[in-house]
Amino acid sequence: MMAKTHVVIGLAYGAALTPAVQRGDYSTEQFGLIMAGLAIGSLLPDIDHPQSVISRWIPLVGAIISRLTSHR
Repeated sequence: MMAKTHVVIGLAYGAALTPAVQRGDYSTEQFGLIMAGLAIGSLLPDIDHPQSVISRWIPLVGAIISRLTSHR
């Protein structure tokens, strides 16, 4: 399942912000929102696949995008 790999990569990018949080550039709440956004956003590359996580969560969106595009 590609979703796990996508999410891990997205969260790894977010982990790079840890020093900025420690410096006080971002609050803990902001960092949490950024990490959640990265996790969800990392699933978007496969949204056009009918069996993607997002297509299973929101079937209508997945169905529309699958009809408009092709997966790779």
